[in-house]
Amino acid sequence: MVRSSGLQIGAVVLAAGMSVRMGQPKMILPWRDRTIISQVVFTMSEAKLHPIVVVTGKYRELIVQTLSRFEYIDVYNPDYG
Repeated sequence: MVRSSGLQIGAVVLAAGMSVRMGQPKMILPWRDRTIISQVVFTMSEAKLHPIVVVTGKYRELIVQTLSRFEYIDVYNPDYG
């Protein structure tokens, strides 16, 4: 039996990379019926992690569009390079 201690557990997703070796933004590649980043955030949401913080960088706009239906905190890293 697991007892709730009222402890809140959050998560940080690092998505600020430039995907240089891949040649395209990895986090928005398809994964089943979602993208990789949306699958990660979906899984964390289902696990009741809060807050979910997504650190974005070069592909911020694409990631924000992809995650528009989720509740998360976007933290932009301007020094992503």
